Amino acid sequence: MIRRLAFAALVLLGACSSDDTPAGGCRFDTDCNAEQLCVETACVPATRFRCSGDLAPVVTASRSAVDFGEVGATRIVQSVAIENEGNCTLQIRRVEVRGDARFSCDACDPSEPPRDVPPDRSTSYEVAVSPGAAGEATGSLVFVTDDPERPELELALSATFEGRTLMRVSPLTVDFGYVPVGERATRVVQAINDADGTAELEIVNVYLDPSDGPFTVTPSPALPATLVAARVDPAARAAFTIDYAPTADAEQTATLRVVPRLGAPVEVALRGAGQPPRVTVAPTSIAFGDVRIGQTVGARIAVQNTGVAPLVATHAFASMGASGELFTPRSLPAALAPGAVFELDVLYTPSRVGVARDTMTILTNDPMNRSITIPVEGTGEASGQDIVRVDMAFDNDSDSRLDIDLRDVDLFLESPDGRIVGKAEPSPSWGMYGAPDWAASGAKENPERILLPDAMADGRFTVSISYVEDCKTLPTALTASLLGIGTDALVDYLSDGEVPLDPSAVAAAVQSACADRDDTDVELTVYVNGAPRGQQTVRLAQKGELVSPMTIVRSNGFFSVE
Repeated sequence: MIRRLAFAALVLLGACSSDDTPAGGCRFDTDCNAEQLCVETACVPATRFRCSGDLAPVVTASRSAVDFGEVGATRIVQSVAIENEGNCTLQIRRVEVRGDARFSCDACDPSEPPRDVPPDRSTSYEVAVSPGAAGEATGSLVFVTDDPERPELELALSATFEGRTLMRVSPLTVDFGYVPVGERATRVVQAINDADGTAELEIVNVYLDPSDGPFTVTPSPALPATLVAARVDPAARAAFTIDYAPTADAEQTATLRVVPRLGAPVEVALRGAGQPPRVTVAPTSIAFGDVRIGQTVGARIAVQNTGVAPLVATHAFASMGASGELFTPRSLPAALAPGAVFELDVLYTPSRVGVARDTMTILTNDPMNRSITIPVEGTGEASGQDIVRVDMAFDNDSDSRLDIDLRDVDLFLESPDGRIVGKAEPSPSWGMYGAPDWAASGAKENPERILLPDAMADGRFTVSISYVEDCKTLPTALTASLLGIGTDALVDYLSDGEVPLDPSAVAAAVQSACADRDDTDVELTVYVNGAPRGQQTVRLAQKGELVSPMTIVRSNGFFSVE
C-alpha cells in the first residue's frame, strides 16, 4: 500500500508538469514522445519514476511456468509477460535459459541491453523450444532484476518430445541385372520411419528420373502416406514396387526419389544390364559309384558366370535327392558376379542297399541356358550293420535361399549315455552307440538329416527338435537397430550367404518378412535300412521351444521307433 500511495503522488506530480501532452490528452504511452509515459492522460518524463528512497519495483510474471506439451518436428514459441507492480521503474538486467539446451529465448544474448519496465507496465519475452531427441526436457527461464525482494524470477520450462523422424529407404541400389526384351522384372523398395520417438513421417511423393524410361513405380499405400515410428509398429512401412521392362538390349539407369514432407528426398539408384550373363557348368553328370552304407562321399559342380551381367541361379533335385541320400549343404549365392565361380558341393550318404538316382536342375537368367540338368547317382553297399536315418523338414514356405521366411528349426539326436549329435557337433564318435553324422541342405538348413551307422549296443536314442527362430520375435542378432536393408540381403546374411553385412546394420525388416508366419509344422521320419519305421508331425508355437517327440530303441540288435 505504501508503494502504491507513493506512486500515486508521483503520478499527480508528473501530470502537472508536462508540456508535451497532445491536445485532448494521451491514452497510451505511444501517444507521447520518446522517454515519456502517459499518466492520467498527460505525458510525463519517464525519469520521474526512477527508484529512490523507499520506492521499489515489484516483478511478477503472467505465468508461473511454460509447458510446451508435445513437440513434433517444428519449433514452438510461447510468450511470457513480465509486469512491474511496484511504484518505480523495474530494470530487467538480463535473461537466462537454464537446463535443456533445446530451450531458448529472444533476449538471452548477454549483449542485450537491460530493459526498463515502468510501474503498472509490462514487457513481453518469447521463449522457444526446438525439436530434438525423444523424451522429456526441463529447464527454467530466469529474469535477473533490481527488485530488492526478488532479484531472480524463475519460470519452469517443460516439454515432451515426439522425437525426430528419419526416413530410411532400402535398398538404396537396385540392380535388375539382365532382363530380356519383352519380359518384365519386379523389385520392391521399402521405406520406414526410424524416429527415435513417436513422431510420424509423411511421405508425399515418389517419382522416377527420367520418367519416360523402362522403369515404372507403384507406391503402396497411395501417397501421401503417414508412417508411425518403426519402434511403435515395426510393420509400418511404405512399399514401392518397381517394374523393369526393357525395350532394347542396352544398359538402362534411373533414379527413384522418395520425398518426405520434412527433410531431404532419398535417392535409389536403378540399373538394368544391357548384356546377358553366360553360365557354364561342369561336370554335367556325377557318378559316385559304390559307397558303403553310412559313409559320405562328395563331388563339386563348378558354376561360372562368363557374361557381363550378374548371374541369378537356383538349384533343386527333381525327387528330393533320392529320398534324402543325395543333398547339397550350401545353396547358390543370390547373384554371381561376372567372372565369378561358385563350387556347389553334392554329397551322397547311402542309408540302404541299392541305387540312388536323381537329376539336379539349375535354373538361371542366362537366356541361352535357362535350365541345366545334371544326372547324379550312386550305389549303396551293405555294411553288415543296420543304418538309421532321421529326416526333419519344417514349414518355412520356400525352398529358395531368397525367400523371406525366417523360421528355423534344428534337429538333434541324443545317445543313450547323453551325448548329442547336431549342427554344433555334426560328426561325433559314440563308440558302441555308433558314429552319427548330421547334415543339412537348402535354405535355413531345411531339410536336416542325421545318419546313425555302426551302433553295436542296445539303448534308447532320443530325437529332439528346437525352434531356433520364429517370426514373432526379432532374432537376437537383429535387435541392434531398425534400419531397413532389404529382404534379399537380410535373408542372404541369415543363410550364411555371400553378402557381407555388419550385424549392427541388420534391420527390423525381419518383422515384415515374418508376417503371418509365427508357428511352424515339423515333419520327422525315421528310416531303418532305407525303410520308414516311424513318422510324426509336430507343431512348434514360438522361439525357444525344445521338444522330444520320438525315441529310437535298439533292443537285441533290432531298431524300433516309439
